[in-house]
Amino acid sequence: MRRRKPTSIEAACPKERGLPDGARQSVAVDLAAQLNRYRQKDSPRWPPTARGPGKVRSVSPEVLAFAVELKCEQPRRSHRTLNRFIKQRFGVAVPKSTLYRHLRAAGATRLKLAS
Repeated sequence: MRRRKPTSIEAACPKERGLPDGARQSVAVDLAAQLNRYRQKDSPRWPPTARGPGKVRSVSPEVLAFAVELKCEQPRRSHRTLNRFIKQRFGVAVPKSTLYRHLRAAGATRLKLAS
């Protein structure tokens, strides 16, 4: 079987990465897909820009500020209780790890609020 000649994208990034199922995939496959989306006008920029530091992807800052406010009001509230209030007001749920990460960063943990 003959080996095919690598494309310019494959030559530019010969690295591979592991997928969750254990398979290996070339990074060039992702780049080629992103380039095709750009060419079809589905993506506004090429190359895709990275997020800056501190920008939240899925949870708005208002939701997180509300969670911090609730936690400061009653430090013994669990993530389930906080999510119940957040769902009523914003209609979204925040994952437990995300919620606690932002509460810790804001200094709104049970231990810090008790002292």
